[in-house]
Amino acid sequence: MTVEADSYVGSRALPTLPNVALNLLESALGIFGISTAKRTKLTILKNASGIVKPARYHNQVVKYIV
Repeated sequence: MTVEADSYVGSRALPTLPNVALNLLESALGIFGISTAKRTKLTILKNASGIVKPARYHNQVVKYIV
């Protein structure tokens, strides 16, 4: 199994309110084939085999930090 995600490059990668507004605007323009954002393809899992179980990673991190 391979999992890939499209991600923004540079300061657009931060989830700020202006970036979210620009992302929504570009999504609307994407319907007409207009794209101005720099994106890259990020491979999260590559050739993974076996059982992949979903988990809540955030809860585990909080336990170790506290």
